[in-house]
Amino acid sequence: MVSGDTCVCDGVRTLAAGADVIVHEALLAARVSPALLTWNASAESVGELAALTQPTTLVLTHLIPAPVTNDDESAYVVDVRRGGFDGDTVVARDLTTIHVTPPDR
Repeated sequence: MVSGDTCVCDGVRTLAAGADVIVHEALLAARVSPALLTWNASAESVGELAALTQPTTLVLTHLIPAPVTNDDESAYVVDVRRGGFDGDTVVARDLTTIHVTPPDR
């Protein structure tokens, strides 16, 4: 499920239910203006979404602020964990590739 540029809401929760992979934008709430969080998702709220829906992989995209160092990237994962998701989490960079195994039919 790809969220696009939005906050976590009931519609996103519905679309994410049963998804193997969730691709969602994420902001570091402590490092952005609170006004941005009215229509964008904090990494912690994305972690809450993933904890609820249990995807195999969570991919964070459209990152604000853009990570520059490994510590910056780790801060996103820390916030996801704070939201309750402890599964595979990818902090995406340009051209990141995620391999997905199709379900057996």
